Amino acid sequence: MVTNWENHWDNLRNNRTQYSLGMLKSGVDPSSLPESAETVFIKLKPVTKVVEKAWIGRSYNFHINRNKIEFSVEIAHPITCPDQYARFSEGWFQVSDEVNTKSELLPGFMLNLGSTKDWRTFENDLYMLLKCIGINDAYKYEQTDQRGKADGYFSFGNLSVLYDCTLESKFEKLKNVQISNFCDQLKKDKIEVKSRKITIGQHKKAVWIITKCRSSHQLDQIDDVKIKEVSVYDLVDLYIRRITSELDSEGLEEALTKIGQG
Repeated sequence: MVTNWENHWDNLRNNRTQYSLGMLKSGVDPSSLPESAETVFIKLKPVTKVVEKAWIGRSYNFHINRNKIEFSVEIAHPITCPDQYARFSEGWFQVSDEVNTKSELLPGFMLNLGSTKDWRTFENDLYMLLKCIGINDAYKYEQTDQRGKADGYFSFGNLSVLYDCTLESKFEKLKNVQISNFCDQLKKDKIEVKSRKITIGQHKKAVWIITKCRSSHQLDQIDDVKIKEVSVYDLVDLYIRRITSELDSEGLEEALTKIGQG
C-alpha cells in the first residue's frame, strides 16, 4: 500500500484509514478481500514522490463503504523499502512474490510495539519481549511507584542493565536527572529490586532508554556505565535472531552488551 498522505502509516487515528476503489490496482479484487493480509506500507514524499519510509505489518478488518474501502493497519516494524516496490505510485497493489518478512514469527504483542501510544502497554510488552529474548533475570518495577525509578532491571551473564521505556522522541532533558540517578545506582555493589538486593559486583553496566527510534546508539558514558538509546525494533530483531539461529547464551550476552555500539 502506497501513499503520500499525512500521518500514514505509523500515526493513524485509531490505526484505521481508507482507500477509494480507484486506488485499487491490478490484482486487488474488492469482492474477495481476505480477513487479514501481510502488507508493506510505503510513504512517499509529497513533491518528489520518492520513498520516504516503509514498514512491514498487516492490513485487516476491511469494510466496503460505497466507493471506498475502510481498513485497519497494524505496523510491525520499519523496513528498507524493497527495490521492486520503490517505483510504485500511490495505490493498493497485490504482489505474487513472497515478502521477505519475519512478522509471521512475532507474537501479537510484538506486532503492537511499533504502533501503541499507551505507555503502560509499551512498558508491559517490552518486559515480555525481554523475557522472550531469553533474559530470565528480568524484573519490572511496579507502575504505581516509579518516581525516579527505572521501569525495570535485568542481568544476563556479566551484564547488568537498568532500563526505562518512553514514547517520547526528545527525552534527554526530561530524563537527564533520572539517568544520572540510574548510573549512581549501578555504581554500587548491589542494587535493590522489589526488596531484593542483587549483587552487581564487576558486571558490565548500562542504562537503556528504550524507544521507537530507528536504530540503537550510545548517548554517553558516566564512569563505567554506558548510557544508550535502544530501539525496540532492534530488540525484536534480536528475538528473531534468537529463535531462528544457533545463538547460544554467550552470543546473546555479547549481542546485548554491544547493542548500539555500531
